[in-house]
Amino acid sequence: MRPLIRIILITISILYAVPFFAQYSGGSGTDSDPYHIGSLDDLKMLSDSSSDWNKYFELTQDIDASPTLNWNNGKGFGMIGINYTAFSGGFDGNGHKISNLYINRSGESNVGMFGTSAGGYIRNLELEHCSVKGSSAVGSLVGKMGWFESGITEISNIILSGCKVQGGLELGGLVGQIMRGRIENCILNDTLREVYPISED
Repeated sequence: MRPLIRIILITISILYAVPFFAQYSGGSGTDSDPYHIGSLDDLKMLSDSSSDWNKYFELTQDIDASPTLNWNNGKGFGMIGINYTAFSGGFDGNGHKISNLYINRSGESNVGMFGTSAGGYIRNLELEHCSVKGSSAVGSLVGKMGWFESGITEISNIILSGCKVQGGLELGGLVGQIMRGRIENCILNDTLREVYPISED
């Protein structure tokens, strides 16, 4: 019986340990040891985990986000930071790029890879051939930057290449609406803004 009990205890230990080791591709989410984003699955986990939106992250390699075209019944990527549950941590791209990110939220406000931000930083990242569509406060990187009395979000060393942003109001290539924030050393190459009428219905 003792070997059997030992096997059962080991199995239970493994089952409880898996979620902790499976989170992202490494790191612990602190400023000195950020979570590693090394795949599109990691990026999706971040967008799905609002409890982590005050943590710190770093990109460890380039990511092709083409599959987001078919996510969420055509709505695409789920966004990091939604309205008052804003992203307030840190995201360091380490000079890597995310390409072909697709977001189609034509009936929603505060739309971007980061829907809303409140404090923290986003830096050293390239977005290439992204497509972002929303109603108002729409940007490739951030929809609405800063929430009233929130901390100042710092955006620096961002490159946009061949991105397309569509919306009705408060539309920007990099950021849709800035309430509180600082932007430094950012480059927009061949990025298109397209304004469309908002329906009265």
